[in-house]
Amino acid sequence: MLVCVVYRKEGVFWICIRSKSPKYELLPDIDGLLADWHKLQRNAEVMLPAIMSAAKTRNATSGKWMTFCRSGCHVDELWKTVATAVNDGRLQATAKVSSVDGTGKHVICVYNDNFTDEHQVVGLCCWCCELRLRLLVQPA
Repeated sequence: MLVCVVYRKEGVFWICIRSKSPKYELLPDIDGLLADWHKLQRNAEVMLPAIMSAAKTRNATSGKWMTFCRSGCHVDELWKTVATAVNDGRLQATAKVSSVDGTGKHVICVYNDNFTDEHQVVGLCCWCCELRLRLLVQPA
């Protein structure tokens, strides 16, 4: 597990936790992916299999899930649950939480390794939905 804090001039901006994963040893080829995208747009209608193939080839398969929540107990409880799941290995992902913005809200982002892996995406989606439902039904 890797925990990092990214600072801004005004204070903490993001707190991030990353699961142990060999995925992070390989950086995506963004320039190659962009070139593939332009080629796909010129040649034909862009279809999902072509996008998935380009993403796999260029090591750009990370997916992103976001939830917005208010400051205080709500974000603290949600972040504690997400960070603990990443730390314990129950959630193979990277997650980060923002500092409060001007509206009193935070965003929590959870990144999965491979959006082309249906099992991984469905598992993460179910985990996120269950978590949100548990938090919604808790008494305030």
